[in-house]
Amino acid sequence: MYKKFFVILTTFIFLHAYGVNAAEDISLFISPSRDTVYVGDIVSVRIMVSSPDKDVNAVSGVLSYPKDILEFVSISKVGSRIVIWPEEPSLRSVGRVGFEGVIINPVFRGKNGTVLTVKFKARSVGEAMVDIGSGTVLANDGVGTDVLSVARGALFTVLPPRSPQTPLQQEGIEVPIIHSPTHPDHTVWYANNNPQFEWTLPPSASSVYLSINKDPQGTLGVTPMGPITTSMYHVTEDGQWYFHMQFRTKEGRRSGVAHFPFRVDTTPPQGDGVYISEVIKEHVMLGSWRFVFSAKDGLSGIERYEVSIDKEKGVVQYGGGEHTYRARGLFFGTHILTIRAFDHAGNVLVHSIKFGTLDDVWILIFLCVCIGVFLWYFLKRYKKDAGINKNITNTQEIV
Repeated sequence: MYKKFFVILTTFIFLHAYGVNAAEDISLFISPSRDTVYVGDIVSVRIMVSSPDKDVNAVSGVLSYPKDILEFVSISKVGSRIVIWPEEPSLRSVGRVGFEGVIINPVFRGKNGTVLTVKFKARSVGEAMVDIGSGTVLANDGVGTDVLSVARGALFTVLPPRSPQTPLQQEGIEVPIIHSPTHPDHTVWYANNNPQFEWTLPPSASSVYLSINKDPQGTLGVTPMGPITTSMYHVTEDGQWYFHMQFRTKEGRRSGVAHFPFRVDTTPPQGDGVYISEVIKEHVMLGSWRFVFSAKDGLSGIERYEVSIDKEKGVVQYGGGEHTYRARGLFFGTHILTIRAFDHAGNVLVHSIKFGTLDDVWILIFLCVCIGVFLWYFLKRYKKDAGINKNITNTQEIV
């Protein structure tokens, strides 16, 4: 019995001491966690939050760095999960960057959520430890419980200035292959301006260089990032874009540069000079109309139209250029013609016009007048003929 109790107690102590728990740590950390740069390089560090199993809605902390090795350059909130900043992130003193933000609509649950990006310039040789102090991560539980488990810093090794002999690219290292889950086909236009890219790295890779622009052979960014295998961007313009990527090994050798083209079209066919140029209505006969219409799109082009009268199911017509639509069997009164023009990215322009009321009413009035005149004339002749026949009959009776 005592032996059984001893085993249970030992197991309990072991589980408690080593924290056997299905939930993962909630952390603040810096990406990349380690890198080697040269004096004069721009060092970009991202403050990240990770909370895989719990909803969180606020983060705060102080980023500290050695001011003799790194020089503060700028702060960027691009790509941040923070929506509200009770206190704007700023350089509170030399060597300390403070941040405090709130995440709403929705709250955050997941890994690798960007809080802030801070850029430094490497100013002298040495080991630069960048830490996160006074960190908090508050749970979305109504009382703001601090659920931060750990805050992890990053180590940057700053080497002497890069000499002209320091190669920027080495032969013999394979070019990485890039894939995109959001823009997989180079020839297709996507109504999504938040492209995501993925790639694989060899075990020897220590950092990557990334850039995105409209140049097919665009230059890479000068700031290395950690050995990440995915990245997401937000592009502010439609058109043909290119993502560029290269990795560097622990020995300082660089791979070839990979280029990934993708297309973005988020503009419906009424913006940027794109419009339905003409809707011509031609009254063929009572209750029948003919419409001629066309639309243009400056990027992906018009794929199809959907044409409908009032609330009836639309008729699909494929292709751009000029199209004709005939509506038949319509009763007099007001009708609404709706034309939906879709481009190849799925954006849509909806254009509606009213027709029928005035023309049909006047035609109906004209027909009623004609019928009335005809009936009046017919009745008048009938009465006249009836009177003549009556007189003839009376005369015959007298005779």
